[in-house]
Amino acid sequence: MSKISFLKGDGRIMKFKSQIKKISALFLAVTVLTSIASCEGEQKKYESELYAMNTVINLTCYGSDATAQVSTELNRLESLFSVTRENSDIWRINSSQGCSIEISDETAEVLNIAEEIYNDTDTAFDPSIYPVVRLWGFTTDSFSVPSKADIQNALKLVDYSKVKIEGNTVTSPQGAMLDLGGIAKGYAGRICRDLLKANGVDAAVLSLGGNVQTVGKNPNGGKWKIALRNPDGGQYLCNILVDECAVVTSGGYERYFESDGKRYHHIIDPATGYPADSEFKSVTVIAQDGAVADALSTAFYIGGLQLVKEYLSSHSGIEVILYTNDNELIVSKDISSSLEFNGAIKEAQTI
Repeated sequence: MSKISFLKGDGRIMKFKSQIKKISALFLAVTVLTSIASCEGEQKKYESELYAMNTVINLTCYGSDATAQVSTELNRLESLFSVTRENSDIWRINSSQGCSIEISDETAEVLNIAEEIYNDTDTAFDPSIYPVVRLWGFTTDSFSVPSKADIQNALKLVDYSKVKIEGNTVTSPQGAMLDLGGIAKGYAGRICRDLLKANGVDAAVLSLGGNVQTVGKNPNGGKWKIALRNPDGGQYLCNILVDECAVVTSGGYERYFESDGKRYHHIIDPATGYPADSEFKSVTVIAQDGAVADALSTAFYIGGLQLVKEYLSSHSGIEVILYTNDNELIVSKDISSSLEFNGAIKEAQTI
């Protein structure tokens, strides 16, 4: 049995006794377990660890090593999507002061996917939340609790419906600012999936800070086994058996700081400007498109169970695993038969 662990950010003590994840994990969102003993003699295994898009990235390939190509592609995408890197597409949009900006095909595609999720989740996923996120210090590691007045002023700039995307031209209102942190890693996983296949990789697992993308079939001939960690620690919530797909988990335990004994996490509710008061400890979304899974995991964490039910009723190909504040597991019906329970959780409700 070969065990591949994937990190979701890093943990270190910051001011206000904060804990932020970028390099070594305090909590692992997922672990991918592969049984490949019978195949290692036939397919060579390549493992590498990279750093891009502000997170640790783990790549395991079978059949061919495409580490260099993946590293180059991730850094190229970061140069387009970064909110802090000068002259990135997002940086130029945020500095445009209301002027139209020409952007790359990739940035335009991500912004259009974001617009679709924004509309379909009743604005729970809003990439224009950056003016508020910046107040809390989550993009600069200068953490502080903003005043109510500052939050209300920043919220006046948050409205993704006012961002106009026409082909490769983007026009946003003066003062509006975008942040693709809730969708870019999922998109990068999908792009790297296609890149790996084009470079002769028969099977692979790519983890971008916890956004897991499986590629091809597990080398043992079965499905990939993904173990979801319990946000409270201890045993896994469950194992999921999947084919090629994206698996993305969001939760308030992933990145936060503490001030005056209160914890403030990084998932900001665009309706209030404060960390989302979620019904869930964690939300996992399984989908073919990593960008969609990434954005939906954030939207569902913010919007709650009713939003999840409404979305699933009108969209196919999306599966969810929801871990509630009451320590219950709620899963979509089609994924329920692909779960294994061997930890603290023995069963799940279905929706």
